[in-house]
Amino acid sequence: MESSDKEDYKAKEKAFYSAMISAWLTTRLERDKQLLGLSVTAIGLLVTLLRTVGVSSPLQIILFGLALFAFLITVVLVIYILGENSTHIEKILGGSEIESRKLMCLDKTAGISFVVGMVLIVIIGMDSAGFFQFLCGNDVYSDSLLCKIVLKVLPNKHFTMP
Repeated sequence: MESSDKEDYKAKEKAFYSAMISAWLTTRLERDKQLLGLSVTAIGLLVTLLRTVGVSSPLQIILFGLALFAFLITVVLVIYILGENSTHIEKILGGSEIESRKLMCLDKTAGISFVVGMVLIVIIGMDSAGFFQFLCGNDVYSDSLLCKIVLKVLPNKHFTMP
C-alpha cells in the first residue's frame, strides 16, 4: 500500500511539474507575441502619422526616429527570441542546459526597448499638442482642451488664465 502511495505521489508531482512548465512557457510566449504585435502596430501608427500629419519641428523628427528605432529593435529581438526558444527547449529536455542567459538578456532588452518606444510616443503626443510650448511660456497658446486641463490641474502664478 505504501509503495502505491509513493507512485501516486510521484505521478501527481510529475503532472504538476509538467503543468507548471507548460503554463510558464505559454506565458512567456504570449508575452513575446504581445510585444511583437504591439510593436508592429506602433510602427504602423508612427508611419501613418508621419505620412498624414507630418512633423512640425526638428525635435519631432528625432522623437519619431527614436520611437521607430525602439520598436524596430523590439520586433527584431522578439522574432529572434521566438526562433531560439525551440532550440533552448530542446537543450533543456536533453539536460544540457537549464537557463539561457543570452535569451534572458535579449528578453529584457526587448521589454526595455518597447517601454522606451511607448514613452517616446507619449512625448510625441504631448509635443504635438503643444504641451511643452505652453509649459515653457512660449507665446504659442491655443484655446484647446489640453491647455484648459493643464490650467486647472497645475495652477501656478506663472500661468495666466485668459
